[in-house]
Amino acid sequence: MTSHFVFGFVASLLPLVATFFYIKSILSGYTRINLAGNFIYIMATVMIITSSVSLGVTSAILLGFGYLLCQISVSAAGFKYGYFKFTGFDYLCITLSFFGLALWLILDAPIYGLVTNVFVDALGSLAILKKLYLHPETEASFPWFLAFIAGAVNLLAIPVFDIENSLYTFYSITSSFMIFALSLRKLNASDKI
Repeated sequence: MTSHFVFGFVASLLPLVATFFYIKSILSGYTRINLAGNFIYIMATVMIITSSVSLGVTSAILLGFGYLLCQISVSAAGFKYGYFKFTGFDYLCITLSFFGLALWLILDAPIYGLVTNVFVDALGSLAILKKLYLHPETEASFPWFLAFIAGAVNLLAIPVFDIENSLYTFYSITSSFMIFALSLRKLNASDKI
């Protein structure tokens, strides 16, 4: 077992720990998720994992498996406390995801599936950021902090810093940190009250 695999495994466990806190936040009514958006996250993550494995990525994609388990668990918890609403934005994300799959299959180049679906995942993160900007009280901060730490640990799982091995990790670090940072806004607002 290589050190890259060990760090990838540790990184994949951190989102699972974060999921415990996230589900607790959902069950307490503090966090509300859009199950339609979470479905898109699941679809994009499956495509990211599949294309990464096709490209030969090993230890660095373990984080993706951790996130996939999280997304499935969060969706299960969110069925009672979340809401389900597809928007035009959601349909755009689904279309782009399938476009990436089509490019991959037609051109026999899984890199297109990877890049397109990381982009789709990023669009999902933008939707969370928009929701947080408008309603800062709707997301728990700590799970996103753990997600950021998971991405940072996953840097040590990358054997070669090329696009195949590092794109998802760098995206994960960036999006998790941005969501975490914006979720802290509610703490500042409540301090003023």
